[in-house]
Amino acid sequence: MSLQSTVGIARTGAKSLRATVPEGIVAFLELTEGDKLEWRMDIQNGERVTIVRNVGEKMTPREEEKTKRSRRTYQIVEEFAEKFDRREIALMLNADEVKIHDPLSPYASEYKSIANLIGQCVSEFFRQRDTVDESITSYETRRDNYSLQKYYTDSKELHHLADGLQEAIQQAKSRNLIDEQREYEQVRQKNAELEARVVQLSRDLKKCRDEFEAYKRTVKPLGSRKNPEYGDVVRQ
Repeated sequence: MSLQSTVGIARTGAKSLRATVPEGIVAFLELTEGDKLEWRMDIQNGERVTIVRNVGEKMTPREEEKTKRSRRTYQIVEEFAEKFDRREIALMLNADEVKIHDPLSPYASEYKSIANLIGQCVSEFFRQRDTVDESITSYETRRDNYSLQKYYTDSKELHHLADGLQEAIQQAKSRNLIDEQREYEQVRQKNAELEARVVQLSRDLKKCRDEFEAYKRTVKPLGSRKNPEYGDVVRQ
């Protein structure tokens, strides 16, 4: 998503310029008067770009690490959800009997089985991801503050779901309730199928060679000995 603003002269005789921050960016970055903006120059795909973020006060190393972990968490959760949906990763049979606190519930006393919780979180994760995609499409069409704010809200909810699913996954892994061997078993099965296919192709190739050798014995060579050209069939 992108917004545009016009650049003007900051003050006479200075090389710096100024621009109005669009309302959509104000809402997206939650800017207020007096906030500090960090401008970072970068080159992406051979193009000069500037990344701007609301820093207020400079982030501490702990806060920076927390942001990095949040991104890694989303990537890990998304990969798990997709593999779980393709049934490349499964839960053990007794995962339905083990109950843990629902990390997405505001009530501390609400418990669910790990199997139900992970299944629900994966389903909600995909649903919310689709909602975020729809919000992006809506904003790119309308380009208004409402659709941008909706995207921001939907995106926060998606990351909230990712955090909840990550906690459920960790709980399941700590109890050895995730069958990750299924993924490797499928890979081994595919390798076995490929090996069987290679063996069959080798047999077919050998059969073709044998048939060609038999064919050469039944025809009369027309060319030289070094470069024979097979033509009329020799009648026995």
